Amino acid sequence: MIRTPCNIFSVNNVYRSLGIRNASTEHLLAPDVHSETYQYLQKSIIPTYHFQKSLRRLPIPKLENSCKRYLDAVKAIYSENEAKEMEGLIDNFMKNEGPELHKALIDYDRQHLDTSYISEPWFDMYLSARVPLPVNYNPFMMFAPDPDPRYNDQLIRATNFVISCGRFKRSLDAEILAPEVFHLNPEKSNKLSIQKFWSLLPQSISWFGAAAFKAFPLDMSQYKSLFGGCRIPQRGKDKLALKTD
Repeated sequence: MIRTPCNIFSVNNVYRSLGIRNASTEHLLAPDVHSETYQYLQKSIIPTYHFQKSLRRLPIPKLENSCKRYLDAVKAIYSENEAKEMEGLIDNFMKNEGPELHKALIDYDRQHLDTSYISEPWFDMYLSARVPLPVNYNPFMMFAPDPDPRYNDQLIRATNFVISCGRFKRSLDAEILAPEVFHLNPEKSNKLSIQKFWSLLPQSISWFGAAAFKAFPLDMSQYKSLFGGCRIPQRGKDKLALKTD
């Protein structure tokens, strides 16, 4: 049988993935394992990475705005004297090395148009952290018992999860897993006719086509690391290894 479509890696779909799909007895006894319904979790008409080339890049805020936001943040935890001292340090930073560092950041961003200026330090932060990963960084989920007690057997349940993960990966590899889209007005934008329109747009402008309907595609690049990836411990900073074949 086919159990719940377990797109357990998608934040937007996680609650929907916890639902239970009832199966008929006939389906339970004789599943058509060669059917596309069984083999794939999804068959999206929009390719998984259709919006990637036209995603908007994270803009670099002005230096003075960043410094002001930082000062406003520390005022919430600093005493009045500490806040004044920090204000002086920020003023000194703005008059000296601040502009030069800001220019270097802009230059770096222009040289890496395929990603965000925050991506590398973001990875460095997490891979350099020495705190235990469970609870601190790694998310987890708890699954409620299946309404049908036959499927609460540990072996059966584990098998269903493995099959669902395999269906997820097969859909991802075939690039027919639905891309993540944040809908501000899903009643209007999350329709098959609209999705067909988006799928016909060139990838260079596809994001703008979705945004016109107040629907905003999200970055799908890290989906490629969901399977076959491993964090290898190293001194100072760990590294990620990915086997794609």
